[in-house]
Amino acid sequence: MTLNGTLSCKDPVAAAQQNVTILQHAARTPGAEQAGSATTDASGDFSFTTSAGLAGVTGFWAEAAGARSPRVRVGVSAAVTLSGPAAAGSQLPLATRRARAAGTAAQLTFRGTVTPLLPGARVILQRESRHREGVWRPVARSRVQADGSYVLLHAFSVGGTATLRVVVRARGLRGTVSEALTYEITRRR
Repeated sequence: MTLNGTLSCKDPVAAAQQNVTILQHAARTPGAEQAGSATTDASGDFSFTTSAGLAGVTGFWAEAAGARSPRVRVGVSAAVTLSGPAAAGSQLPLATRRARAAGTAAQLTFRGTVTPLLPGARVILQRESRHREGVWRPVARSRVQADGSYVLLHAFSVGGTATLRVVVRARGLRGTVSEALTYEITRRR
């Protein structure tokens, strides 16, 4: 990630070749730390590229020549993968009412990974409404494990086309959505 800024002085010549300290504060952590530094060019412009990835929402600001910039807040999203019990486009079994009532309905396994590692983050398997495009309903829930993986179990009670996705929610990160998978849910004969 690159931060750009300009140091402005009453005398524009005074803004040249000034050392700029870049500070950062990660959300829900105490204190701030120095992220790095930069030097202004002849017009007072500077650029700083952070080499470290951000684990969550982070505020950045610059200090130079006794002045401090406003804080810039940077949001972070996780990367989420989703794989189902079969290749997308395949048929999956419909759990009959009798099997669900008896507790013998086959639970299908959906799994994936979340990076950065977010142990304990909520993972929600959602199915898109068959009647209203863009409306998603939760069908299974789980938590991210210490290694970044998750497993969700679900038995389908409604037949037809099922478009599924996973949403990950964790403090300090924007809600992140996986790519969608589509299946045909049918009765086995």
